[in-house]
Amino acid sequence: MNTGVAAKAVRVSPRTIRRYIDQGKLEAKPQGEGVRREWLVSVDSLYALRASRPNEEDVPDAAGSAEQADSLADVIREMAARLESRTEEAAELRVRLELTERAQSTLEDERRQAVQELEEERHRREDAEREREDLRRELQVLRDLRESPETAEEVPEVAESHSATEGAQEGTRRSLWRRFFGG
Repeated sequence: MNTGVAAKAVRVSPRTIRRYIDQGKLEAKPQGEGVRREWLVSVDSLYALRASRPNEEDVPDAAGSAEQADSLADVIREMAARLESRTEEAAELRVRLELTERAQSTLEDERRQAVQELEEERHRREDAEREREDLRRELQVLRDLRESPETAEEVPEVAESHSATEGAQEGTRRSLWRRFFGG
């Protein structure tokens, strides 16, 4: 007989019958292959197993089996509900993870942009400080030349030669000179 019929005869599940076969408590022959493989249980070994099990009074009756089936159905329903709940939690966590990744990516982009802007501002500040120092040196040279009476006539000549070496800043400096000295 097949495992389903054998399970009913011993009042256990087909899975338990297959376990008994694996343990050697029942003799059986495989029939079919792969997914369609079934076991044909020896009737003699089934009677021997049944005899070794408790008496019929000890085995629950059909009403008891129905109660067990109902409790098993309840357990399965409860597990299905828990599984559904866990699936919903997993979906929510997946959405949260995706949002977190997007937010992190946005923050990293903004941080990179801010660092780039700070770097550009630092370069502009360094350029402005260099220009200020150049102007300060130039101004000091002009003051020194004006204070010394013998070189006062050379001031325009020194200013022109000094600003000529500065090339790119020439127009800015001349306009500053014109503002300060009216030249």
